[in-house]
Amino acid sequence: MHSICTSILQEYIAGFSHNDLTSATGYPKRQPVVNALMGLASAVLASVDASTFGSFAQYGAQWESGIGCQMTGLLSIFAAEASIFLLTLAALERAFSVKHATKFETKSSIASIKIAISFCFLLALIIAVIPLLTGSEYGVSPLCLPLPFGESAAMGYMVALVLLNSLCFLVMTIAYTKLYCSLEKGELDNIWDCSMVKHIALLLFTNCILYCPVAFLSFSSLLNLTFISPEVIKSILLVIVPLPACLNPLLYILFNPHFKEDLVSLRKTKIAH
Repeated sequence: MHSICTSILQEYIAGFSHNDLTSATGYPKRQPVVNALMGLASAVLASVDASTFGSFAQYGAQWESGIGCQMTGLLSIFAAEASIFLLTLAALERAFSVKHATKFETKSSIASIKIAISFCFLLALIIAVIPLLTGSEYGVSPLCLPLPFGESAAMGYMVALVLLNSLCFLVMTIAYTKLYCSLEKGELDNIWDCSMVKHIALLLFTNCILYCPVAFLSFSSLLNLTFISPEVIKSILLVIVPLPACLNPLLYILFNPHFKEDLVSLRKTKIAH
């Protein structure tokens, strides 16, 4: 519920912004959609748990094989992947635009921004649909997530997903490491760009830290490290997977400079009316 409420607040405030969709504002303002979807999937799991408390064994098989579990898993994977892809896109755009800010005055056009964001959503959707087309790995557990153990198809999908996401975080880290080396040399004098760079860096650091346990658990299962039981893995994933969707809107509200401008715009609009 925290993820849904903060995402709605973020989207509501941004709706009163007079800023156009630019390269600096486009990517973070699309995060509320995926954060709210992850919050919705978590809320469905919580409601199922509450409604079957103490008697889940009677309804577990029906839930795991039902359409509700499949859609919940689809939403979870789609939201998680779209969030990572959007963050990667934002990091690369910030690194590129800041690097060339003193050489070129060109900015990403609105059309190119929309195309890039649409591609992120399309790629995330394709990845989320794959389990439904290859054996319904979403129904292997009550969490409705492909788990890094059990059938080889589910394990292969999860490992491929972890490798792809790890590559995204590696690309972001390299891009921002080079960017901060440039900042230390004083190549950037624009305070606004500095604020946006720091905000994206904070999102990158937080999401990367939260993804480390997921990657570790996936590879530990692949390597047959038996000191972590499947039940422990399920419990950790249940807590870790929704956390970025809870923290990202909060970080945007507290640290993004554009949110403060949007809030001022909303206040002026309310006073004018």
